[in-house]
Amino acid sequence: MGRFKYIMLILLIGALIGLMAIYFVEMHKRSISKGSGVQNMSMKEETKVEVTHAVIKVIIHDENPYHVFEPGNRFKVEVTLQLISGDPPSEIYCQWKDFMGKPLSDLIPLELNKTNIIWSPKNVTIGYYGLVFLPSYVKFLPNREIGFAVLPKRKISPPDPQSPFGIVHMEVEDPYIDATWIKTLTDYQFSTPSNWRKLMDYRRKYGRIEIPLIIGEPWECDNTKPISKEQLQRLHDYLFKLFSADPNVPVWELGLEENLKLRAHRDGWKYFWHNLKEKLKVAQEAKNKVNPNIKIAYQIAELDYRALREFFESGAADYVDILSLHPYKWPYFETPEVWHDLFIKAVRKIMRTYGKEIPIWYTEVGAPQNDAGVPRMYSNGKPVKALTRREEVDYLIKIHVLALRAGVEKIIWYNYKDRGDNPTDVEDHFGLRDYWGFPKPAYVAYANMVNILKGKRYNCTIEIKGVYALRFSGENEDCIVVWAFPENATISLLDLGIQDLSKIRIVNAVGTPLPVRERIELTLDPIYIVISKK
Repeated sequence: MGRFKYIMLILLIGALIGLMAIYFVEMHKRSISKGSGVQNMSMKEETKVEVTHAVIKVIIHDENPYHVFEPGNRFKVEVTLQLISGDPPSEIYCQWKDFMGKPLSDLIPLELNKTNIIWSPKNVTIGYYGLVFLPSYVKFLPNREIGFAVLPKRKISPPDPQSPFGIVHMEVEDPYIDATWIKTLTDYQFSTPSNWRKLMDYRRKYGRIEIPLIIGEPWECDNTKPISKEQLQRLHDYLFKLFSADPNVPVWELGLEENLKLRAHRDGWKYFWHNLKEKLKVAQEAKNKVNPNIKIAYQIAELDYRALREFFESGAADYVDILSLHPYKWPYFETPEVWHDLFIKAVRKIMRTYGKEIPIWYTEVGAPQNDAGVPRMYSNGKPVKALTRREEVDYLIKIHVLALRAGVEKIIWYNYKDRGDNPTDVEDHFGLRDYWGFPKPAYVAYANMVNILKGKRYNCTIEIKGVYALRFSGENEDCIVVWAFPENATISLLDLGIQDLSKIRIVNAVGTPLPVRERIELTLDPIYIVISKK
């Protein structure tokens, strides 16, 4: 009996301790519930325990198929939420954020199975507007963040061959991106000469210039033996037909990243470089019969110095007008400051070694984005470090301005739109727009970069320790693209040679205006200082 009383006493004490713990937890919740909506939401997420995590489908409707709106006017989007699985959370919110994740609005409450009308922030300037859905323990499909943009429409004009800007798989009629060079067609799309001319004219109508890619038979050949005279003749006739269909197509690329295939077949492809040289020689003969001004480009993908040396040593480069590089920095995609200039110097050294210096174009360059924020992403089963959306903005701008400084004539960004929706496959996430067509911050950054640098040429680099400051000059205005590296820095406008503050405007990476002050706090994110000459 005494033992029974002892057990009951222990149970009673335990119950009292449990009640006291519950009381203090509730008091803690009440104390932290005070304050801003953002703080309140984050605290709730820390203390809330859900039985089953919910999966919610987000359906967006707005008035613009590109999800881009005019500066100065508030816009609205319709949001419908459908519970796919799990227990519905007690509270659901969305919030507008900029490309750096900074809130642009308070938390906006949402209801399930209802059309929620969401207005943009009141101050609608050029920039990126991400609609982020909360709480964070809920899985939102297709993405937690849905992007929108505020941009001016481009003025359609005849294609400018001097423009350095281009995009792979570009949507020809996009009214906001002023990229000239596009890559959307291969010889597989060729049917008849008249149809091919229509395709080219359609692109010119919208200010674009196509760079067609030739990859099919009879370009492909068996590299375990010398290419036959018969196949070379077929190739000559085939290329002559393609070039003749529209002699005004200025550039053709032959072959798709063949050096990558060579890596896997190096032991067997003994005649690869010999065959390439013979094919390129035939290509030059065919284009000279049609239009000697046509340029032939050949690709070397990644930072493949061995392939570059063999390309020049074999003599194949003697029959190429443009060296087409694809400098993908697999698998870590380090920031361009640490590798790009070294890469270009190495390429030019190889050229000088073999006495053949030709124009360099980047006909593909880009980096994948971890849009879903997954722990790890892969390419062909191998881990790859994808960038955050903010890092992608920085990478895009830096690779362009550093390449222009290095004398690269054209930079064609890969890719216009995500090619798939697998959250862990990096190959699906190179796009400026997501798989569903919503703009990412990089889309807005690209449009802003082209709008500011269009018609300008690289002038000089302003030497400031820990700072990149590249000046581009135009007829009516100059622009300094400036950022700090490797750490944040503070500079004055006088350091940049600017004395008259009334002549300048400053915008961030996505074009949103920044205050003009004598001293500027620089981060790793590039900004633009535009200087009027009027």
